[in-house]
Amino acid sequence: MNPRYRRLLIPGLLVLLLVVVVVASLVQDAQASAAAREPQQVAVVDDPRISESSGLAVSRQHPDLAYTVNDSGHDAAVFAVRVSTGEVVGVTRLRGGTTDVEALALDDDGRLWVADTGDNRGRRDEIALHVLEEPGEGDHRVRPTTYRVDYGDRSPDVEAVVVRDGTVSLLEKALAGGSRFELAVDDLVTGRLNRAREVASDVSGMVTDATVVPGSDRVVLRTYLSLVVLDARWQPVTALEAPVTQQGETVAAEPSGRSVLVGSEGTSQPLWRVDLPASGSAEPADAVAAPGSEVVSEPAVAYSADGRDPVLVAVVVGGLLVALTLLVVELRRRRA
Repeated sequence: MNPRYRRLLIPGLLVLLLVVVVVASLVQDAQASAAAREPQQVAVVDDPRISESSGLAVSRQHPDLAYTVNDSGHDAAVFAVRVSTGEVVGVTRLRGGTTDVEALALDDDGRLWVADTGDNRGRRDEIALHVLEEPGEGDHRVRPTTYRVDYGDRSPDVEAVVVRDGTVSLLEKALAGGSRFELAVDDLVTGRLNRAREVASDVSGMVTDATVVPGSDRVVLRTYLSLVVLDARWQPVTALEAPVTQQGETVAAEPSGRSVLVGSEGTSQPLWRVDLPASGSAEPADAVAAPGSEVVSEPAVAYSADGRDPVLVAVVVGGLLVALTLLVVELRRRRA
């Protein structure tokens, strides 16, 4: 190597190494500032009566209160839970019974919708939507308004229900992506079957719950691995890694519209709070896996189970390569 070039190479590599160190420092600072956006464990729901929580809704009327239900094989009951402590502060028992409750939803009028819509084996001729006034704390026994529903010649397994703008949306849980069915709230009657209309077939795969984000047109879908944010047209906007749980079944938006609570089946399971990206700051829709796919792009805020950030890893590796290059150049110079 020309000695003149060699004299320029070493200072240049030193400058590059300095840049790498500075970038690494900036990345670490950014991670520290983003730490507040990592999932935060809020409480543990350790009441033994709640062993298969499969639906979750956060009250808009009662501060620090949420509702949950068990799925098939349990009593027809809605549990009122103190969000900050996980303590059960009320049980509302539903007269008439249920078969397989899989979701909860609150509408704009303060009514709680209990979705008896589970059908793992695809054998139910009809499902049911039970509607009652939000119960709050304390023990109650009520007879809800029950709407019997069918899908025509379909028997989908529905584990996510959204109620907004006078429409009930039922989201099928299927491995390769499912369908979305709709019912108009004003058209529902109690004396006969109500036919749910299939309106789309692009629901993400394995959706276990969904929630409306208050104060916006967004909906958040829950899968076993991720939280997918949709816009008003039901199109994916961005995706976040879901906290690792025993069996991720529930998600519920908090009244602020800035975060969601995430829960799981199983006894003594934690409630996690996950911050949502501000409206308009999310990644474009094509950054998310196509509907029906479980492949999720880099989330808006990356949560790593082992604490490593891929950007920081790349920077450190780059620094090591620069240092190695400097060593090789120096050894060649000495041999020359």
